[in-house]
Amino acid sequence: MKPSATLELQRHAIREATMRYQATNPRVFGSIVHGNDTDGSDLDLLVDPLP
Repeated sequence: MKPSATLELQRHAIREATMRYQATNPRVFGSIVHGNDTDGSDLDLLVDPLP
C-alpha cells in the first residue's frame, strides 16, 4: 500500500499519537508531498515537540 493511502486511512491515529506523545503540528514531507510515493516508499512525518 502506498504511504499516501495509509496516511488517508490513519490520519486520525496520527493526530492522536501526536497528542499522546506531547507534540504538535504534524507535517508530511518527502515523496508523498511530491505525489510520487510508491508501495516501497516510507511515510515521512515531522512534528514539533511541546515544552
